[in-house]
Amino acid sequence: MDAPDSTKITILFSQAHGEKLAVAEGADGEPQFSLLRQKLAAWGYVTDHTNEVLSSERLQAAHILVVGAPRKDFEREEIEAIERFLAAGGGLLLINDAETMINPPFDLNLRMAEVTGLQFREYLNYPPTFLQVFWPHYITANVRRVQVGKVASLAVSNQGRPLALTKATRQRIMACSSVGPARVVAVGDVGWFTDDLLAVEDNEQLLANTFCWLAARNVIEVEEVTIPETVRWGQAATIVLQLRNSDPEVRPQVECVLESDADALISEPVRKSRSLPPGKTTRMQWVVHPQTLGEQKLRLAVHVNEHTALFFDQLPEMHCLAPGYFTLEIRGDKSGQLQTDFQTGEYLTVEGVFHWAAESEPLPHRLELALGDGLVERGCERGDGVNRWHLQAAAAGSQALTLRIAETGQSLPALVTVHPSYSDRLAEIQAAYVYPLEAEIVERLRMVDERLSDVRIQGQPFRILPPEEFVQAVYKREAVSWLQGVLAAAHREQWYNPDLLDLVLTNIAPTYLPGHGAFVPCDPGLASSLATLHPAAAKSLEYNLLCCEESEDINVKQNVAAFLLHEKYGHGFFYVQTRLGQQLAILQGHGFPDEPDRRYEMYEEAVRVLEDSALIVNEGFAAWMELAFLGKLDREVRQALYPRQMLLIQQAGGLSGRRQRSAFFSVFSPRYDSRYREGFEYLDFVGQRFGQRCAVQVFLIATCIDFGITEDVEDRLHFKHAPAEIERLLLELEEPDWRSHLRLRKITDLLYERDDEVEALIKGFHCPTDCRSDGCPLERYIFEKLNWRIS
Repeated sequence: MDAPDSTKITILFSQAHGEKLAVAEGADGEPQFSLLRQKLAAWGYVTDHTNEVLSSERLQAAHILVVGAPRKDFEREEIEAIERFLAAGGGLLLINDAETMINPPFDLNLRMAEVTGLQFREYLNYPPTFLQVFWPHYITANVRRVQVGKVASLAVSNQGRPLALTKATRQRIMACSSVGPARVVAVGDVGWFTDDLLAVEDNEQLLANTFCWLAARNVIEVEEVTIPETVRWGQAATIVLQLRNSDPEVRPQVECVLESDADALISEPVRKSRSLPPGKTTRMQWVVHPQTLGEQKLRLAVHVNEHTALFFDQLPEMHCLAPGYFTLEIRGDKSGQLQTDFQTGEYLTVEGVFHWAAESEPLPHRLELALGDGLVERGCERGDGVNRWHLQAAAAGSQALTLRIAETGQSLPALVTVHPSYSDRLAEIQAAYVYPLEAEIVERLRMVDERLSDVRIQGQPFRILPPEEFVQAVYKREAVSWLQGVLAAAHREQWYNPDLLDLVLTNIAPTYLPGHGAFVPCDPGLASSLATLHPAAAKSLEYNLLCCEESEDINVKQNVAAFLLHEKYGHGFFYVQTRLGQQLAILQGHGFPDEPDRRYEMYEEAVRVLEDSALIVNEGFAAWMELAFLGKLDREVRQALYPRQMLLIQQAGGLSGRRQRSAFFSVFSPRYDSRYREGFEYLDFVGQRFGQRCAVQVFLIATCIDFGITEDVEDRLHFKHAPAEIERLLLELEEPDWRSHLRLRKITDLLYERDDEVEALIKGFHCPTDCRSDGCPLERYIFEKLNWRIS
């Protein structure tokens, strides 16, 4: 390759690969580059272009090759020709942008990365409009800001050197490399070469510097600038500049001036080199003593002879840090204690201090507290070295806060965990699970029997409450204060205490109150703390208290579905739709069995017997509703069917123990310890054998028992039978007519023994919603055999 003439440097533009930078007259470039051609000609360059594939012969007369954003890849022979061109000392300008990097010239990009240490990458962040962060180099001298278009980024390795970076993400958009005698510049934007952008900002200056450096026209090469990122207050920083004379003939005089915009003290700010021999380097050093905290803005001027001045107005940042350490204390306003766990809505106080090193004189400084989106500042108190911020936890999750010195950027991060408050968490459960699940359940029930989803049942509340509010809603008078004490003890408990656990599990559980709806206690924290002490009871605690802190969302959803079916629609159906349940609902509305009106105290024991007589059918039907319909809901909910069946039918207990304190069960001993099992098994048999609507019909017949208990419009109770007569009907008569669980048992036995006969009776009978006009054949059959029907 011929030595370049200082006045005749030929720039060859490759145009055979769909290059966006098209310089030929009349070429369909995207967009035009006429101003670029004019500027290069004015600076003494000769421009040429080729529409043919590159070869060593074609490159022989060129000094600089420009590959301007190609949209097609290069042949292997072309890449080899470029490598030979570089080995001979040629200059190479490689350009790409966001559009060409969608489908980049793979082979060229990869091979040039191996040779030059520069590789284009797709820029994936929000694109910049301007570049204003530059590393000191001859190319970036006298450049403060450049406007760009659609950029690509660069990976720089080996001998590569970054030149221009994005301010926000610090990604390289322009870089250079010296490969032996060759010089290479890579630019991740073709936009600033266009007519629209070349005349704005410092784009033209950057263009002139780039081609001057590629043509080796620069006398002085800025090889190295070393600036420490930080320096401690009271200490000094050493700034190093290394220059090289790249001219083979000239011996320039060089004067370098380092200045500070932050009033830093600089020892000998002016440094000179009288005569720098060709190819030699010189190192200049400055000792800088910061006089303020924070960013130390430094500027450098390099004067070469009398005609060339290189100004670098934005040297890499250096910060002066305060010596010492932070302390950060976070306290709950309620407790006054150090804590990092809060609930939404709670207030907390953050106290921040920066402690200066003993040997340092404290300087004026300002502490700031940066907050995550989930924390809200409600007030700030600034004192002598101590700052307090009053915050409120606004959103659940891990919330970051950072204490920092405004002047230096020094910081101390911290995290607080914000849990949803009861009200927030319960509102979230209500919206995410209760409403959509209940809508689905109502549809499923209506498909079997419209009576199951009667509007009177739908209209009753389904409330999820903290245990303390649950106790107030479900219990009365002395029981409320006693159970509040039980809960307080449970929250304090730190040891294995089965007696206390039994009190919690027995009294704090999903409950249905006639006329008031279903109530579900929810306290994940209490469930988790008690489960830690009683691992074997973990599942029961999760059921009784809806969930624990470790529960997944799917467990909450499953439990909500189970309680809707069991409590609201199971027990709700019994008290709203059955004759026996309606009478019990009237009695409970008048305070029975524990606190009846004094006018009816003589019925207290009789009502206890009556309630016990209905226990097996009431709980059995609720369990049947839950287990029969859980399997009809979505896949996530269906997974709860087996564990819920095990809990209710196999694991639940306590019924056998009631024989000692129940007049009814001392006479009619329960078959199972689980209160749910007997009634469930009867209904499950009927439902499986004859259909779920038949099971509902059987249940209504079994519970159609009229004790003559009513109330008038003035809310007065009326009893058809005296207390002794009610007890006699329930406890002494051999016939099962007045005992609902025995009626259900006898009906089931009849259907079991005569199943073929019953099946033939209802065979082919489709009964999705209403019975036929001549009445239910199953009900008629039971009436004929047992003389029981729905009155």
